[in-house]
Amino acid sequence: MAENHIYSLKSVKFGTPTGTATMPSATGLTLLPKTEKGSVVIEESEATDNDFFVDQSPYPIESIPSEAGTWSAVARFNDIQYSTLAIFKGGVGDASGFTPSTGWQTIRKALEFETDSGHIVDFYNAACKVRFLGLGGRDKLASMELMAKPLICADGTAPYAIRPV
Repeated sequence: MAENHIYSLKSVKFGTPTGTATMPSATGLTLLPKTEKGSVVIEESEATDNDFFVDQSPYPIESIPSEAGTWSAVARFNDIQYSTLAIFKGGVGDASGFTPSTGWQTIRKALEFETDSGHIVDFYNAACKVRFLGLGGRDKLASMELMAKPLICADGTAPYAIRPV
């Protein structure tokens, strides 16, 4: 049974979104290679409210949520495989190297973040961007930074879930 605390990233996996609030099968998920220690951050932004006032009071008479907070995840990895670059940046990646696409690419992935505490955070349909960091540094490895934001699923269901392993 999962503990009541969520901590310590164990793995990040990705796959093709199903269109619903379900994850691809275990065989449909690929392990994101070797995330950098301490680089993974999953968080939710603050929700916004509409406050309603009357002339007779400096305090609101009502406060109604107007926008939910949005979730996001950032993860860095430095085991840079050409095929993984092509998956997250568009273009072609194979044994001969990586050639980026010449136009804009929309990248959507299902992402599974498993923790050592026995929890999984699922992003069913995440908008993903990847960028290079630290390329050319003599005393550090070049890495890729994955930025992901879960979007509502094609069938209108919730974009994320937290569940036990």
